[in-house]
Amino acid sequence: MSGKWESERRPAPTGLVGRRIEVRRWDDVLDRLTVRGQVVEVPGDPGIGKTRLIAEFVSRAARRGIRVLSGRAAEAESAVPLHVYQDALSGRLDRTDRHLPAGEGRLLAAALGPGHLDPADGRPAPPAGATPHPTAPHERPEPHGQPDGRAQQYGAVRRLLYRTARLQPTVLVLDDMHWADPASAALTDYLIRHPVAAPFVLLLAHRPRQSPLRLLGALADGATAGTVVRLPLAPLDRCACADLLTAAHTPAPTDADADRLHRQSGGNPLLLLALAAAARHTDPLHPGQHADRPPEPITSGLLGEIAGLDRSARLVLDAAAVIGDRTGLETLGLVAGLRPDPVRHATADLVRRDLLRPVPDTGLFELRHPLLARIVHEHTEPVWRLGAHRRALDGLTRAGGPLANRARHAALCLGGPDDDAVRLLEQAAAEYLHHTPRRVLGWLEAADRGLPDWPSTREQRLRLVLLRARALTACGRLPEARALLHDALRRIPRQPGALRTEGVTLTARTERLLGRYAEAAALIAELSGPGPSGPEPSGPGPTAVPDDAEFLHEYGTVALLSGDYPAAAARIDTAAEEARRLGDHPTEAALRALDGLGRAQTGDGRGALRSLDRGAALVDGLSDADLVPHVEVLAQLGWAEVLTDRPADAARHLRRGLDLARRSGQSHLLPHLVLGEGFRLLWTGSLVAAATAAREAAAAARTLDNRDLLGLALALEAGAAQWQHGVRDADLAVDLATLAVRAGEYPRTWWHCSAAMVLSQTLLAAGRFAECRRTVVEYGGGEDLSRIGTVLLPGALATLSAAAVGDGDLPAAARWSDRALVEAERTAIGSQLGFAERARAELLAARGDHAEALLLFTRAADRMRAAGFRVQQAWTLALGAPLHHALGRSADAEHWLRRAAALAAETGAERVRERVGAVRQEAAEDRAASAVDEILKSLTTRERQIAELVRTGSRTRDIATDLFLSPRTVESHLAKVYRKLGVASRTALAAALNLEHSRRAD
Repeated sequence: MSGKWESERRPAPTGLVGRRIEVRRWDDVLDRLTVRGQVVEVPGDPGIGKTRLIAEFVSRAARRGIRVLSGRAAEAESAVPLHVYQDALSGRLDRTDRHLPAGEGRLLAAALGPGHLDPADGRPAPPAGATPHPTAPHERPEPHGQPDGRAQQYGAVRRLLYRTARLQPTVLVLDDMHWADPASAALTDYLIRHPVAAPFVLLLAHRPRQSPLRLLGALADGATAGTVVRLPLAPLDRCACADLLTAAHTPAPTDADADRLHRQSGGNPLLLLALAAAARHTDPLHPGQHADRPPEPITSGLLGEIAGLDRSARLVLDAAAVIGDRTGLETLGLVAGLRPDPVRHATADLVRRDLLRPVPDTGLFELRHPLLARIVHEHTEPVWRLGAHRRALDGLTRAGGPLANRARHAALCLGGPDDDAVRLLEQAAAEYLHHTPRRVLGWLEAADRGLPDWPSTREQRLRLVLLRARALTACGRLPEARALLHDALRRIPRQPGALRTEGVTLTARTERLLGRYAEAAALIAELSGPGPSGPEPSGPGPTAVPDDAEFLHEYGTVALLSGDYPAAAARIDTAAEEARRLGDHPTEAALRALDGLGRAQTGDGRGALRSLDRGAALVDGLSDADLVPHVEVLAQLGWAEVLTDRPADAARHLRRGLDLARRSGQSHLLPHLVLGEGFRLLWTGSLVAAATAAREAAAAARTLDNRDLLGLALALEAGAAQWQHGVRDADLAVDLATLAVRAGEYPRTWWHCSAAMVLSQTLLAAGRFAECRRTVVEYGGGEDLSRIGTVLLPGALATLSAAAVGDGDLPAAARWSDRALVEAERTAIGSQLGFAERARAELLAARGDHAEALLLFTRAADRMRAAGFRVQQAWTLALGAPLHHALGRSADAEHWLRRAAALAAETGAERVRERVGAVRQEAAEDRAASAVDEILKSLTTRERQIAELVRTGSRTRDIATDLFLSPRTVESHLAKVYRKLGVASRTALAAALNLEHSRRAD
């Protein structure tokens, strides 16, 4: 960049993110810009935002009327003395400030080049009429005979800056000073040690790892002496990264995306934006793993950094990119094909340029950033790259290197049949399938290229296909996995065997994850057979159980989601016991979690708790590495704990599952985990977080093309909305829940019934009682509600009872509430008992049995509190509080209302807050009416007669005539009535009496 008047050309930048402290310190420097010069240093890594921050500094200085000059050092000009100062100063100063003392012109010409001088006489001259600027005594030039010519030139430049700043405060910006030539570094050292005694700031930006030692030393000394202000730029934190993505007009990232981009970029703003804005493509360093291709400007900039490397340095850099990990000199030499001495010299050069970095406390080196490795790798010569990966693979094989590293190189050098490489890739794919499924896809694609299509390799090829389908499923690419598996099933013989069992199990699992439960059940039926133990074990000994258990786990899961878990329960229990006998804790944990969820769904609360206790103990004792292949166990365990009133345990397991699924790339499990966590948040009263989880789950379900999960996600959002909004907006939740029910494709599944029950609850909240009752009966399969899983049944029956009370159909409400109590007792789940008892309490209150109703409301509120259901506890208290009023216990009523209001404030439950306000208003009106009643009783018979006639609109004369009184007597009686009732007019008197008549009518 050539030097220029920055204050004239640069537009004021906007939207600086994460640098408030640095900007505030710069403003402090400008505030103190008086008579003494100051040096400001902005050190930082490439892409960290130095130039962007300097642009902000320049803009803020220009707005104050400060002159800004700028220059930039360049590697190509590093042999030109004082190039960066020439770039900034030559020919850039006002000619009104160009009169110099004798001899100064020659010194400046020597330092900055002849472009600074007036061509007529070899030195700058003032314009006509200008008065020569006086030279301060301490700014006079040194005698020409002084032996140090460089020092004289530096002094001349310093005096030039002094005169410039005296006329107008000045900031001199020198960017990329890590490329500064030795003379520029020396002049900078001089200006740090001899500050310009004028309103002047020298602003320096550089990369410390690449900067000349003299510059680093001068800056360090200046910082110690207090003449240098250091503003080092650290990486952005996660919140600042998210803010930067939003400011750059990138769609607001999800929490997972923000975490990933922050981690990948290391908080480097340039890399962050490059990764976020890039199109997805297959990463050559990790085939099959989608990565962000950096935009062309980023690529060009990084390639520009390596353009000047000599052959040896470029070979070592290319070798480092091929290796893709921390490495030593010997390995670099092996892959680059160089002898040790050239490798050492080239590595030193690369470290000086900050392309390679030494790993502290080791003898290893690594590339500056993975993005640099990716770009360098893509731009290596293709034939050389193949040989380099082969050399890397051979070296790792001889040294017994990590399996994943060997597989990576095998995939990238495999161009034809290679049995050894295929075996290596198959082994690595099986081991890393659940840890890095996207990378595994690339390995398997390479293995497919290296496996000959011969009859003898048929079974091996099918094994690779099944592995690939597992990886596609883990990556969330379910339609691709489904197509691949159905094609594989066509080629696998139908006779019993391990390969057929695995193929059927995987295909059924994919169909189930796509929400196609009928198809999944049909596939399972091929293997389930009539016996209690499913297919025959695939082999002797312990290896038989995991294969069999995988099938049985899928069989049980499909049965559960289809509403038929009891048919699978015995087989699941048998397999779990066998896994326990063999000490296979991960498999036993998966089966116990499934059994717990299945028993909870069918209402066997005590049996569910036994399975969950064992499953949770096993899961909590497993490491993350043990659980990664079994992340679904955490989803099923967490869901079961949500249904059985164990929200704290559910939170621990669901969050662990989410963390593992995100870290390992198993996106197919995210909707189940997010939905489980979302419903836990809903039922425990974190309504805003529940709504956020609902939207995240909906996006994940759409990605998987699973309409049942999408429907449940919309139902979750509706469930939160029915409490977040008041009565006026109750139909918003109904609309959402209606969409949820319509989204599902299979009306008999558990997910779909769950969505329908949420719809019924939103209709109840909206006061649409008849629609609520029809919805429960329709989606429940009739009056017997046979389609509703037992765990949902007490709540569904309680909803029917409450709707019947709202409709005034008390006999129907009695039938529903009786059954709700029976079913809730059978589940032995506290919250379900609370729903049933509250429904019975509402019925009793409607009958006028206030004392018995209040007892049940109290018990229900206590159960909700014990379950952690804060919103339901608050609603129960708000419903029961009027009964305290009815029994004359106003203080108890207010105590309940205060507790309900506090819970509503904690959870954001506007519906509860409105209910509390309505109960209080009703109580206040009752108190006022009672007071009027007492006063009316104090009226005499004649006063009451006159008051009633006034209420009907009679005039004084008419009243007097009817009662055979004089008008004066009537007015006298009215005055007494006004005083007793506290009113001042006939209108107010009529209103008070009308209210009393209305209450009697009710």
